[in-house]
Amino acid sequence: MTTTVIVRVKSLFIQCNIQQRLRFLTFVLYFSPC
Repeated sequence: MTTTVIVRVKSLFIQCNIQQRLRFLTFVLYFSPC
């Protein structure tokens, strides 16, 4: 029971991290002077 909850939380955290990274990358690319 607890292990499945931990795995779910970890997967959610990883997904949030990936989304934040993608947002940051798009932000930098959009506002880059190149």
